[in-house]
Amino acid sequence: MAAMIQPLAVAATLPGLTQALGISIEISGDSRATMKAILTTSVLLFALVTSPNATATDPFLSIKKREFGVLVTRTRNVKDYAGVNALQNAPSADLRVLVTTEQLAPDATEYGVAEGFFEGLKQEYAQAEFKVFGKVDNSDLAKHIRENYDYVFLIGTNQWSRDYERDETVYGSRTSDVKCTKSLLGDGVDCKETGARRIPVGTRTTSGTVGTDLFFVNYARAQQVVAAFQGENYTPKISISNAVGHISVAMISSLGECENTNNALATLARMAGTTAISSRPDETKLTARPKDIGCKE
Repeated sequence: MAAMIQPLAVAATLPGLTQALGISIEISGDSRATMKAILTTSVLLFALVTSPNATATDPFLSIKKREFGVLVTRTRNVKDYAGVNALQNAPSADLRVLVTTEQLAPDATEYGVAEGFFEGLKQEYAQAEFKVFGKVDNSDLAKHIRENYDYVFLIGTNQWSRDYERDETVYGSRTSDVKCTKSLLGDGVDCKETGARRIPVGTRTTSGTVGTDLFFVNYARAQQVVAAFQGENYTPKISISNAVGHISVAMISSLGECENTNNALATLARMAGTTAISSRPDETKLTARPKDIGCKE
């Protein structure tokens, strides 16, 4: 660039562009068109990089995929497109956002997931809060949330397992090539195997247990939070009557493959919170090494 602007004969300035970038450039008549194109391109790139609406890097896409490991599926669904657009276009620094759990007194798994999701979400929403309220009156709690927050992200968890049996083919080897040479002792020959091929010799049945651990997030305007009850015992909780969007992350692993399930779920929740809002439905599937998602910590 310096070589292009050395012959300063006829000075020309681009005050609007250069002032915005905090620089001052003088351009000769011969170089004016070239420099204007370069500056225009630079300003466009500068605007894209610094735009407040620039999309954050999706951490799920940064995990190195493996052939074997823990299967992770992240799903983001849109239930109200106008509502999602309103949330994306609102000034994130001013929004009063609450992250909490469906259960008034969550267990360690649900608490850790909600806390992890909050840590990721707070990177986008500076005024986000994480609160668990305990066994209070759920009607009073729903009213408190409606009156004091703009948006709510409500966390829940689930888990189940299944046993399986499957037949596997057992393989052996069979000689395919033999090389013979004249024996050094006597008139005989010495032969040795130089090749073998893999052949099926039977089947065997293997069994095991596969577990699925899942967390989900419903989010909406705080006005949609209502008191609810769960199960035959009518356990009080809070719910969202009309969600704007839904996020779920499922982790499937064989028994003993993930030694610290709670930490892995909290790690995945932190990742999910970083890029929680999507303007369109999507699904990301990957097979991860257990230690890459916190199973070994």
